[in-house]
Amino acid sequence: MASEGPLLPTRPRSTSVPVRPWIALLGALILLLATAHVAGAELEPRTSPVGGGCADLRSVAGPDGDTIRCVQHGTASQVLQRATGADGSPWRRLWDGGAIATAALVEADGSPTASTAPLAGTIGGTLPHFGGTGFVIWNGGPVHRLVEAAGEQGCAARSVWVMVGGRFVGYNAGAPPFVNAHWLSQFPTDIPAQTPLLVVCSEASIAMLPDTPSVLEEVVIGHSVQGRPIEMFCVGDGSHLVLLVGGMHTGVEENTVTLARQMVVEMERGGLSIPLVVRLCAIPVLNPDGLAHDQRTNANGVDLNRNWATSDWHPEAFHPASGTVSGGTAPLSEPETRALADFVIVARPTIVVVWHSYAALVEGNDIPLAEHLGLAYAEAAALDYVEHWEAYPITGQFIDAMEAAGVAAIDVELRWSDDSDAAAQQDGVNALLTALAYEVR
Repeated sequence: MASEGPLLPTRPRSTSVPVRPWIALLGALILLLATAHVAGAELEPRTSPVGGGCADLRSVAGPDGDTIRCVQHGTASQVLQRATGADGSPWRRLWDGGAIATAALVEADGSPTASTAPLAGTIGGTLPHFGGTGFVIWNGGPVHRLVEAAGEQGCAARSVWVMVGGRFVGYNAGAPPFVNAHWLSQFPTDIPAQTPLLVVCSEASIAMLPDTPSVLEEVVIGHSVQGRPIEMFCVGDGSHLVLLVGGMHTGVEENTVTLARQMVVEMERGGLSIPLVVRLCAIPVLNPDGLAHDQRTNANGVDLNRNWATSDWHPEAFHPASGTVSGGTAPLSEPETRALADFVIVARPTIVVVWHSYAALVEGNDIPLAEHLGLAYAEAAALDYVEHWEAYPITGQFIDAMEAAGVAAIDVELRWSDDSDAAAQQDGVNALLTALAYEVR
């Protein structure tokens, strides 16, 4: 059963599954060890004395490769990689006494350039497009952003490896949290800036829509009791439809409408990481009459998440805030639920995401893909994942009807009732889209 109320259930299960290391990674790990020249010691990223506070850096060619010398410090570091920053500044990745560092060079006339730190959430280095491994520097941020950044380079990251205390710790992209428990114990939030990483790319990379403005398709899928249009906005033409739904409940849950509208803006401006295999659609407000009248139900007083064709549908339903609520005169008695049901029957989405508020959790129906993608969303958005809501009975609910129809669906309960928590929810949507692309590739 879905939540929808200000009750926070206890996070369910605790599962432990042994995970065997990937034999295929052995050669890549040995290569990284050889590159790092580390023998049983942790590779610690730090600022090189060549770049840190040096006002006079010079590039010097030598028989073993170029080096960067600091005149005032009398130190030098060998150049491993060259790159140009977004502002045109020249950058070099340096090897310096067991540490990797990045430093800005001076201009040819010897005057120092402006040295700016790399942007967080970006990768220093190049990853392969069609399988293989890449040794890169991560400029700070959570691991799900690292996977997205790898995808932007054409690398479908299957796993990420970092050395901690002389041993490798791995993250398996798209795997549930218990698989990545060791990684999450080391990096519960962000991976520190300037961390050297080994990224293993899938042979079948995930192609993404460009992060440039898109022309949204706008469709009216039906009308409310009082004749207001139920609008849907779509981008992409992939074969896997992902549908986002806000405003199934309005009134105190109006923040779900705000969130859905923010996602539509991100869809239009290219702010979401949308794989080419995906068609992404959003219905910002399923209950436009409720939104107009600042009430939870539709104009007939029916709770739209109690009006679906399930084995437990009943005309008298329940919600803890108001007690008895109407489930309608029959399943799908309301024009709003009929409009969504008709669209789902024709379009057959791969997964439907419905936003509610507030209980800070994600719940999927019993279609296997729902749990897999729901876990990806929950981890990225820092929400709990539950298999079943048991705090109070919910009859005739949407995700149960979708289960009967063979469609994966998840309810996402926002963290608060007065805030859309857009940044975290956008992370959740991006993680779900990426996990789906891995699943169907």
